[in-house]
Amino acid sequence: GYDNVDVEMNALVVAAEATENGFVYRVQRTEGRDTYGMTIKNSDTEARFAVGDSIAVNVEDGTYTAFSFSNPFMFETVTEMTSLTLDAADKDNSVKLSEGNKVKAEFMDVTSPDPTSTWKPFDSRLVALAKGSYDVETYKEYGCVGVTVGTTTVLVPDTYYAEAGSPAEGVVLGIAGAYEMNGKSYAAIMPRNAEDFMRDTYAFNSIAEMIEQGAAPSSSISYQLANPVVVTGTMVYTTLFGARYNTVFVEDESGALQVNFMEELGTSYQVGDVFKGVKGSLSEALPSDPTLDVTFGYGANFDVATTDGLEDATTDFRPVPVEVTVEQLLSDDSYASKLVQVKDASYNAGSLVQNNYSVPVLTTGFTYGDEIESVIGVYYLAVNYTNLRPRTQDDIVSKTNSVDNVLVDANIYVKDGIIYAEGAEIAVYDVTGRQVVSLARNRADIANYPQSVFVVKTKYADGQTYVTKVVK
Repeated sequence: GYDNVDVEMNALVVAAEATENGFVYRVQRTEGRDTYGMTIKNSDTEARFAVGDSIAVNVEDGTYTAFSFSNPFMFETVTEMTSLTLDAADKDNSVKLSEGNKVKAEFMDVTSPDPTSTWKPFDSRLVALAKGSYDVETYKEYGCVGVTVGTTTVLVPDTYYAEAGSPAEGVVLGIAGAYEMNGKSYAAIMPRNAEDFMRDTYAFNSIAEMIEQGAAPSSSISYQLANPVVVTGTMVYTTLFGARYNTVFVEDESGALQVNFMEELGTSYQVGDVFKGVKGSLSEALPSDPTLDVTFGYGANFDVATTDGLEDATTDFRPVPVEVTVEQLLSDDSYASKLVQVKDASYNAGSLVQNNYSVPVLTTGFTYGDEIESVIGVYYLAVNYTNLRPRTQDDIVSKTNSVDNVLVDANIYVKDGIIYAEGAEIAVYDVTGRQVVSLARNRADIANYPQSVFVVKTKYADGQTYVTKVVK
């Protein structure tokens, strides 16, 4: 071990284990494009942290020591793994971070582990081992199941094997280690619970939770977005290699996501549709990295190749456009895929211009020099390319037909969830652009919709058309 070591880092807890001498935490952290694992142990009698917690570790004059798994690993020699022992003062300095400071640390997808080289850097990391065949008998005396992937066998303790249904094959998720037994080196994984056996799907309950986990591998484990999401925009995308995708932009209460359905899946979602259970892989593309595949945009891109688990859903959540400036869009990548609103801008040569900042706007609804009261659209952010994408003409309000001017139409009023406009044909849209009432006359019922802002288009017999915002 090494004494008198100062450690200051943020990390994500991926496993927590109670031992006779206190608690052991497996943590990992991402620096740039690299992820590192570490084992931290202390003498606490009660758990200080839980799986999924982001923690700040601050240690002065700490000690790095070798750490070995106890039961159920009973090997002759255990390869040392980096660990950190915390004394009483250090424990008080190591605290859980707030939700706004979550640490992102993805699990590693492993398809052909080599315990003598590529496996060693995975020590203490959360890894996903590709689907393999299970050997229950050969390593039974050591309390392990052998999982063979290709020509390599990985040892897995059988602690949760029976509880998992004694599978014959499947994916294994767990904490990695490398071990020596009878003069031979073995890669090993310790599952944290029975669900880590045969785990070909990693389910999340929100967009933000999934994005915080990090990029998902496509070969072993799929991510699944279990909660309902609302479609806020659509587009058809063709890659440089000719592959076509039916892309939708979706939101839930936590964030936004670009979902790329392969064209052959035949999905045809429209603005306002709600679905859940979609499975795929999450990819992340950093514009500063020249080696990246630029097929899709920045950050939260979810690539879908199956409709397995996908189903229609309902939700009370209604996306509301976030009011932003053009400068904010250009400087903050967190607006990617979100429904946004820009006010008080002008249109010039295909771009929305505001205070000397400009962003391309994808629509035919403008003419050169137009002064714009408001534009609503999905912000699409790709590598070295951005645009604001209004969904329909109703997303655009120019100053020559502004909401303020339209509101002088005294025929329109709302009472008890009913919109009245005597003598007019009425169409009503929610803030996502979805039409909720089509071609009603004189009155439109929105009583069953939640309180929100609605856009009302009214057309009278003389041909005069108005676009009015009302609040229920």
